[in-house]
Amino acid sequence: MVRAWFVFVCVAIAAGGGFFVYMGAQERNTALAAMDWPTVEGTITESRVATGGSPKQKTTSHILRYAYSVKGESYEGNRRSFLVDVDGASSHAAHYAVAQHVVVHYNPDNPAEACLEASAPGGEAWFPIAIGFFTMVFSTGIAWLAWVMSGLMIHPDRDPAPLLRLLFGAKRLDRVLAMTRRARQSSDPAGPTP
Repeated sequence: MVRAWFVFVCVAIAAGGGFFVYMGAQERNTALAAMDWPTVEGTITESRVATGGSPKQKTTSHILRYAYSVKGESYEGNRRSFLVDVDGASSHAAHYAVAQHVVVHYNPDNPAEACLEASAPGGEAWFPIAIGFFTMVFSTGIAWLAWVMSGLMIHPDRDPAPLLRLLFGAKRLDRVLAMTRRARQSSDPAGPTP
C-alpha cells in the first residue's frame, strides 16, 4: 500500500512535468506565430512595478496594460511578450510609460490575444520545457526504482533485474538481499507458509 502511494505521488509529479512541457511548447509556438501577426497602434494605460513577497525576500513584477482596437472593437492587453522574461521589472516599466504609443501584435483569429514584443524565441524558451521533461523522466525513474526495490524487499528470493545490478552494483545488491532473507528467516523460523 505504501509503495503504491509512493508511485502515485511520483506519477503525479511526472504529470506536472508533462504539463510544464506542454505549456512551454505552447508558449514557444505562440511566440513564433506572433512574429507574423498583424499590428495596430495601441496606447499604454498602466505601467508600474509591483512589489510582493516577504520583507526578507521581496519580489517585483511589471504591471502592464495597453488599449488597442481591431475593426472598431476595443481591447485591452497585458502581455509584453510570450517569451520567458529575462529582464527586470524596473527596466520594463522604464521602457513603457503611461500614454506612450506602442505597436501591438494581435492574433487575427482571436484579437483579444496580443503582445507588444514579437521576436524569435531563443534558448530561454526551452527552459520550462527542459525542466518539465527532466521532472517527468526523474519522477518516472524514481517510481520504477521504488516499485522494483520494494518488490525485492517483499520477495528477496527473486532475481533482481540487470539494470538494478548495474545501478547499485551486483555485490552490494546481493548482500542487501541476503540480509533481507536472513532477517525474514529469523523473524519466521518456521519458514514460509505453503
